[in-house]
Amino acid sequence: MTSEIERAALLLNESRFRLALANSPIVVFEQDLDLRYTWIFNPKLGYAAQEVIGKTDDDIMEAGAARAIGALKRSVMKSGEPKQQEVLASAPNGPISYYDLNIEPRYDGNGEIIGVICSATDITERKLAEQAREISAQKSRDQLTAFIRYAPVSMAMFDMNMNYMSVSDRWIKEFGKGHSDLIGLNHYQLLPDMPLEWKIVHQRCLAGASMQNDEDLWVQADGSKYWLRWAVQPWTDFAGVVSGIIIAAEDITEKMEAKAELIRTSQAKQSFWERLANLTDRERQVLSGALRGMGNKAIAAHLHASTRTVEGHRARIYIKARISNVIEIVNEAAAVGLTLAEIIAHLDS
Repeated sequence: MTSEIERAALLLNESRFRLALANSPIVVFEQDLDLRYTWIFNPKLGYAAQEVIGKTDDDIMEAGAARAIGALKRSVMKSGEPKQQEVLASAPNGPISYYDLNIEPRYDGNGEIIGVICSATDITERKLAEQAREISAQKSRDQLTAFIRYAPVSMAMFDMNMNYMSVSDRWIKEFGKGHSDLIGLNHYQLLPDMPLEWKIVHQRCLAGASMQNDEDLWVQADGSKYWLRWAVQPWTDFAGVVSGIIIAAEDITEKMEAKAELIRTSQAKQSFWERLANLTDRERQVLSGALRGMGNKAIAAHLHASTRTVEGHRARIYIKARISNVIEIVNEAAAVGLTLAEIIAHLDS
């Protein structure tokens, strides 16, 4: 009676097991030492259970898939260690399916390995979706590299190790150090005198940040100075994982030098006006009259006048103005880009 009850319980459990696996993506099976199927629940690849029992993977699968999966199962029987791996399988001339395969050694009552027991989950839909995203991402990446290659500005694309993946012609011209092709080269090896601060920026952007600087000074090893405007942002793969960074940079050295010169000139003009501001009203009138006598012309023209001509003005005027001579005023004004008319107008104001 007890054995009948146990048998009934086993049948009930098996029935529940079959019911649980029905229409699921999971197949469970056992194989002996020859890798012949001894039982199988919820078979795939278009087979019924009776078509699989007693056969090997070589009998029911495409040859390449059978060899690869058979090698995994034999390694488990040899080592006694379970394995889990994603595999592909198909019946001969059938469509390819992908499985998440778990293989465990199967033991007898004496603890001897007598085969394997496996579960395989059909992940075909997921793998095909991943492949579709990868193809889409690859197309997007190809489009991105092409965009960078033909960009009219200095732009470069790097992998996680800061190796060049794509680069614009403008970048090669400005930062290529004489190279005609930078693909595969390391950014830091190409530009070894790069500021440490920039490397820190790159690492932060490789971690997902986006950064920019509108005015950044780069002092190179030879002492030459370059002003740059730059922006750095990460690029991602199909799964949204950061796979590298893109750098756009513009050489603004001429602009910054012009800006510095403008500031210098403005400060010099201010200093010049402050000097004139120290004159008394009478001295301003006398100096204005002296300059009017020179003619309302551009200072640059007067720089070529002879000292005799300029000093031909009355000496007492220069003395009263506490200025050694008009030449000094003319030279100083010319240095800051002022004209006689501007000086006279300022003195008369």
